[in-house]
Amino acid sequence: MVFDDLVLTQRYGLFEEVLKSYWETWWSEDGSRPQIILSSNSYSLKDWAKSRVKRLDFDVQFASDGSGKETLARLFKTENRLFHWFSHLYFQHLERSAAPPEDELEPARRIFEELYRHAGRVLPDYFPKEPIERLYDPGRRDWRDLLYRLRKARVEWDSDRASVHFSDDMQHFEIKAYENCLPQAVKHRRRGKALVIETPKEFRAWLEGGSQTQAGWWTRLFKSGH
Repeated sequence: MVFDDLVLTQRYGLFEEVLKSYWETWWSEDGSRPQIILSSNSYSLKDWAKSRVKRLDFDVQFASDGSGKETLARLFKTENRLFHWFSHLYFQHLERSAAPPEDELEPARRIFEELYRHAGRVLPDYFPKEPIERLYDPGRRDWRDLLYRLRKARVEWDSDRASVHFSDDMQHFEIKAYENCLPQAVKHRRRGKALVIETPKEFRAWLEGGSQTQAGWWTRLFKSGH
């Protein structure tokens, strides 16, 4: 089931109740439970959703002029024949599989690898061979941008905690957005315009995650005391 342009701030917690109960309470082996796909322009997720949602970010923008609309209309009218093959093989995979894997997108990667082999083509360099959250974390990207490029926050490191101090011109809703980007492993408390990170090792490891080049730069930054 696909829901487009969903507003994640629904009243009375109805959306929260559905996602919390759908698999954890309502699911049973004797019934069919389709996957739920949500499309939204809302950026941040609340803590309760982080362990229940596989999040994929598509940072795109279509030009609003005439040529952009023509291009978009042409794409919508084009038949995607590749999807027919993909969906056929995907349903076959579901029939053969006893249980879903921990990485929900792993079957899709295996099927695309099969399609490339069938076409006699080599996998492109950008093909994701690992779970997407290991390769790309938009929250980590935004925190690095905040600390290094925008320089709107600084981190004070102690042995038992870290303190993130935001600049005076940062609004509370902006700070909240960065707070929502933190992974569940990073325990924190809000204190005015500061975040007290109670798991500094996990916070540092998360910020240093990614490529070796990125990790090396961040390691040098932390050692310099900024």
